[in-house]
Amino acid sequence: MRGAATRVKVGKTTLYEALRAELARPQTRRLPTCPLKWPLVTEVLVQGHIAERIVDEADIQRLLALTTKPRDATLLRLAYVSGLRIAELSALRWRCFAPRESGAVLSVIGKGSRLRHIFLPEYIASAVATLRDDATDSAPIFLSRHHKPLSVNAMHTIVKQAARRAGLPPTFSMHWCRHAHASHAMDRGAPVHVVQQTLGHASLATTCRYVHCKPGASSAQFIAAC
Repeated sequence: MRGAATRVKVGKTTLYEALRAELARPQTRRLPTCPLKWPLVTEVLVQGHIAERIVDEADIQRLLALTTKPRDATLLRLAYVSGLRIAELSALRWRCFAPRESGAVLSVIGKGSRLRHIFLPEYIASAVATLRDDATDSAPIFLSRHHKPLSVNAMHTIVKQAARRAGLPPTFSMHWCRHAHASHAMDRGAPVHVVQQTLGHASLATTCRYVHCKPGASSAQFIAAC
C-alpha cells in the first residue's frame, strides 16, 4: 500500500490511465459507472497510508523511555499527548501555556490561523513547566542549546534519533505521534469530535479516517459468538 500512496503523490496520470484502461475493458463496462473524482480515487490509498503510520502504545512507550534528555523527552511526550503538528510545537511560547489546578491549557494557532485550546493532564503539564526556569512569556517553550527557538529541522532530528533507538521504522516522524494520538485516544473511548478539536481538523471526516484504518480490527469482533 505504501507504494500505491507514493504513486499518487508523484503522478496521478499513471493511476488515472490505469483506471481508464480498466474501465475500458468489456467486463467492466457492463458495470454501473460514475464520473471519476480524485478524492474518491485516492481515499483508499490515503487510508492505507495512515494505517501504516499507526504504532502500538508499547512502541510509543519504548520511544519515550529510551529518550533520556529532559527537553527531548518532554518534546516527544507533548507531541504524543497533545497531537500537535511539528510546526505548532516549534511555535509554542510560554504565553501559550496556562497552568491550572489539575493540569494546564495549551492555546495553539494551527492551520488556517484557527485557535484551539488543549487541556493537558497534570503529568505532562508538570513536565513542560520544569523547562521554564525564569523564561518570559514571549520565550519559546523548547530552546536549542544556543538558547534559540528549537527549529522544525532540529525536532525532526530528535524524533529520528529516538525512533532509531526504539527500533521503529526509519520513516517514523513527529507526525506519526499525531497519528498515534488519534488512534490510541479513540481506542480508549475518546469521542471523535473531541479528538477532532484537539487535533485541529477542520473536517470531522479527516478525524474519522483514524477510526477505520487500524489494521486487524473489524466490527466482527463485537458480534457474539454463534
